[in-house]
Amino acid sequence: MFPVISSITPFMVDSNPYAVQELKAVAGVMITASHNRKEDNGYKVYWENGAQITSPHDKEILKCIEECVEPWNGSWNDNLVDTSPLKRDPLQDICRRYMEDLKKICFHRYPSGNIG
Repeated sequence: MFPVISSITPFMVDSNPYAVQELKAVAGVMITASHNRKEDNGYKVYWENGAQITSPHDKEILKCIEECVEPWNGSWNDNLVDTSPLKRDPLQDICRRYMEDLKKICFHRYPSGNIG
């Protein structure tokens, strides 16, 4: 069994692959909801190295999803994730570490509110 890391919050898009690598996760999934057309909504899956999946793997995942469109019994149980002993939410820690690492590679730093 693998830990389930759950965070249902606005999340910086590029921090998802970062989190996958930092947490040494097997994979990461991000459900997306765009302010653009509904066709832009969907999901992104990242390998353990933080890279987004590509063809043909994306098509195989979609095929599996389409074969199992009927929800499992209990799928709508809101407490399912919350009661799992495998769940943890590292959002605050990952955001802090992400920003610390980003500062290390940022070449132009300005005092808060003073951008030139």
